[in-house]
Amino acid sequence: MIKTVFDRYTELTQNEICNAEKILNVKFPALFKYLIQRYSGGHFKENNYIQFEDNLDINVYEFLEFDLDKVDNFIYWNSKEFDGYIDGIVYFARTTTDGWIAFDYRENLDTPSIVTTFHDEIQYLEDELVFLAKDFNTFMNMLTPNPEPYDDDYRWPDEL
Repeated sequence: MIKTVFDRYTELTQNEICNAEKILNVKFPALFKYLIQRYSGGHFKENNYIQFEDNLDINVYEFLEFDLDKVDNFIYWNSKEFDGYIDGIVYFARTTTDGWIAFDYRENLDTPSIVTTFHDEIQYLEDELVFLAKDFNTFMNMLTPNPEPYDDDYRWPDEL
């Protein structure tokens, strides 16, 4: 069941998704393709919170944008031009703390696991990959309402 609500998104064609898969040499999970076709670049409006550890939460902010006319698009973030590039890792979302959510294709090309990175968390190295979920469906089912909803008047730095 998809309980996630998005805002500020664009739609993709099947062809755009297939082209991204070809460029990255991966096959996206079916649910991910369904969501990004409808919500490319979508910001999670609610149900974006994951209780990860006792004192560490993950707030998923947005899906990466597929619009190739933009500099910071999905393909760029998953190319060798990006300093954080790791072979077999495909970033697909950002967290509110500048971390990443990614597919990990290194061990299973058919069903990638989901990993995340943290910034400024003492228990993890900067950009260390940390296992989050066995697959994309499990990841989506982990999302719950954020106990502290966003202030509708708050503007993210890139929106100012």
